[in-house]
Amino acid sequence: MEKGKIKFTCNNKELENGFNWAKNQALSYSHEDGLVGCWYEAALPKRNSFCIRDVCHHITGAHYLGLDAHSKNMLLKFAQSVAQSRDYCSFWEITGDYAPTKVDYSNDNDFWYNLPANFDLVDACLRSYLLSADNDYIESYDFNRFYDLTVNEYVKCWDSDNDGIPNRKVFKSRRGIPSYDEQKGMENVIVAADLLAAQIRGYISYSKLKKIKNEHFQKTAEEADRLLKILNNEWWNEKEKCFYGAKHRNGSYINTMGSPHMLAYFDTVTDSEKKKLLLNSLHENGKKGIIVEIMSHYPEIFYKNSDKEKGLYWLKRCIDPNLERREYPEVSFSVVGAYIEGLMGICANAVDLSITTINNLPNSITFAGVENCPMFGGSINCFFENGSFTLENNTGKTVLFNGVPVEHGCRL
Repeated sequence: MEKGKIKFTCNNKELENGFNWAKNQALSYSHEDGLVGCWYEAALPKRNSFCIRDVCHHITGAHYLGLDAHSKNMLLKFAQSVAQSRDYCSFWEITGDYAPTKVDYSNDNDFWYNLPANFDLVDACLRSYLLSADNDYIESYDFNRFYDLTVNEYVKCWDSDNDGIPNRKVFKSRRGIPSYDEQKGMENVIVAADLLAAQIRGYISYSKLKKIKNEHFQKTAEEADRLLKILNNEWWNEKEKCFYGAKHRNGSYINTMGSPHMLAYFDTVTDSEKKKLLLNSLHENGKKGIIVEIMSHYPEIFYKNSDKEKGLYWLKRCIDPNLERREYPEVSFSVVGAYIEGLMGICANAVDLSITTINNLPNSITFAGVENCPMFGGSINCFFENGSFTLENNTGKTVLFNGVPVEHGCRL
């Protein structure tokens, strides 16, 4: 589908203008003329690069902007660059000229890499498939090689204490940072909670990818369950009523550091009370001040957890013209995704070609519509009016809309 055709309208001009800003801002970062192929910026603006963490977070918004080909190309470049000489790490950041970004890579013994990345990438590939119905994510040799290497050789290579969890090999090294948290003090951390959460999500997504192919996945699914128990029990600080963020090299747990929002983003907290405490902590601490990279996750986190008031609060924070560093690409891309899947509550699943909706709109909105919304290789139009949703199916396929079949070209 041609990029940028999606349109969002509603009777709230602040939200309508916010979507238009995010759409135009994100599209300004898309490119079709680099040596790497079609791609979009997913790093610091004007760096001419895309890094794994940002790309994995961009793909939902990128899909709705008609940038599936860009996302697949970048995900594939990361998958193909995994090498034994780098302990099965990919390049952390790749330039539009198809080279590892120099500031992050000197050689295979000296390079920047955050260990949650491989698992995040597996999950991103599953999410891309569920939105696009692109069978390359299921059938491609390169993608499947990457999936298998991640849950096998990658983990074995980085698991120095044989507990099944990757950890830092060399302290104070940038080669194998055991977290997405890059703040000072992390150099003496052996493993962080967000790495464990990413691994769990990666294992769950790997199992789903294998299930779609009718291949064996039970061992990985069982390992995901084991790690879930470790995260939800051993990493919980009962006295402080919070999750530990990291484990120090001396074996002690640390409340600070780590990236606690990633536990909610990867949806790895199974106990409802612990999840409630985590979400409340994220919201209250976030209001005191957080960087935009973290804030960009907040709308989808709260919408995903059925808190549409906090979801809207953070969505409005992200589209605020006065937000410092709003031009960071992750903000605009994540905002587009949050509008469609959060505010409009649209959820797609290519496995059974189903589309469901949840009304996350505030009571003040009596009309909202999404037109030319990319879906399953085609598009849909979805409208909310008079308390209910309608769908126009232009995907070229029969889809299930809230459980009811809708043929191509029809409206329900």
